[in-house]
Amino acid sequence: MENYARLTKEEKLLYWKNHFDLWKESGLSQKKYCKNNSVSYWNFKSWYEKTKTRTDMESKNFIRLEADKMSNESSGKFEVVFPCGTRINIDVNISELNFRKILSAAGCVNG
Repeated sequence: MENYARLTKEEKLLYWKNHFDLWKESGLSQKKYCKNNSVSYWNFKSWYEKTKTRTDMESKNFIRLEADKMSNESSGKFEVVFPCGTRINIDVNISELNFRKILSAAGCVNG
């Protein structure tokens, strides 16, 4: 990635989380994934270890919802109401990463 050194820590975290998601979907070993995607294996491994514990802790703060159990299932969306009163409707097929980005932007979670 060009200009990697100029990324903020949060941007680097998102960059690596994206690679971790793609790696998990690929079914490849970490080394093979890194080689195929021109990613430093040692940086991958280092960031994975740094974020693994943090991600495990953050996951405990979430509950997984099943789409068929949501009250608004016919629209394929669910509503999130923030303490400040702001309401947003979100597609049920949103990825966990994107949902976390929304919550992070709203100041509800870190990373």
